[in-house]
Amino acid sequence: MSSESQLKGFERQKRNKQTANYWSWVAKRKELGYWDIPGWKKHQNLLASRNPDQDWLDVCFSKISKSPPKTALSLGSGSGSLERILLERGYVQEVYGCDISPDLVQISQDEAKKLNLKAQYFVADLNDPVFNCPKVDLVIAAGILHHVEELERLFLEIKKILKEGGHFIVYDYVGPSRFQWRENQIKRCNEWIEKLPKNYLKKKGYPWYYTVSKIIFNSIPFSHSEKLPPFLSKWFGERVGAQVKRLQQASLTLNKVVPPPVEQFLVTDPSEAIRSEDILKLASQVFKIEELIPQGGTLAQPLFGRIVANFLKGEEGKVWASKILDDERLEIEKGNLESDLVAFIAKID
Repeated sequence: MSSESQLKGFERQKRNKQTANYWSWVAKRKELGYWDIPGWKKHQNLLASRNPDQDWLDVCFSKISKSPPKTALSLGSGSGSLERILLERGYVQEVYGCDISPDLVQISQDEAKKLNLKAQYFVADLNDPVFNCPKVDLVIAAGILHHVEELERLFLEIKKILKEGGHFIVYDYVGPSRFQWRENQIKRCNEWIEKLPKNYLKKKGYPWYYTVSKIIFNSIPFSHSEKLPPFLSKWFGERVGAQVKRLQQASLTLNKVVPPPVEQFLVTDPSEAIRSEDILKLASQVFKIEELIPQGGTLAQPLFGRIVANFLKGEEGKVWASKILDDERLEIEKGNLESDLVAFIAKID
């Protein structure tokens, strides 16, 4: 292995550790996300099937029912919830799961054993994939590909692990990389901000120390300058500079939707949406995409991220949430907005 490859591997290991630590922190804080908005599941099901009770998995497996898979490999298996669904619904008979976190792999394996499920788990880095399992009828990836930088390599390895006639099913964010949202998307979100009552725009869920930091930061004379003074930039370094950039853009009220500063991912999850906009293009170079299913998120993600808690209490919040989700669905169906979340079924081309 060349020294350059070794250095790249070391850098990836550091990023992987940072990513794991960040999401462990998020999980412990039990933060709400846009997917917690009232009516979200129904909204996605209507986009997938026009049936409020039929989700993207139902649609995908109905499309491949002529050659139903017996075995599956699940990428980025996390705590094992998807694999349990696949087995409990009878979509597959046996499943393998892989994740970058040894802790999550052990949790998933213990749960499968407790429930007497035919599921086996192993550790794998999807940027440098080694799949320790036999060839399978199906590979499924839900919400993990937008964290993968080496997509070309991963797709080739998926092709190798699939049996002849096998399928690749994906559910993921495929919108602009690093959440640098499109102009028409931002415009539509900001139109909704103008309509929403002010009490729905207060951000919730920030740690107390963030609020204090923001107040102190606002009192510093140069805090909102385009660039920090050179001596401070050099002293602070790249990571602190990224934190400053986050604080400059952050507010305790959602006044308007703007894309997050790319620098913020240096201090949160460096893998977040790293090449999300390339997923469909690169997948179509290796596989034949047979079905593309919109799943929304185009307005919901930029709008609801930090204000979702405001919509969970009382009927009025549910009505506002429903109006926004209905608008998102209608605009996607008309072709006026692209769907940032999609599911798709692919086959070896």
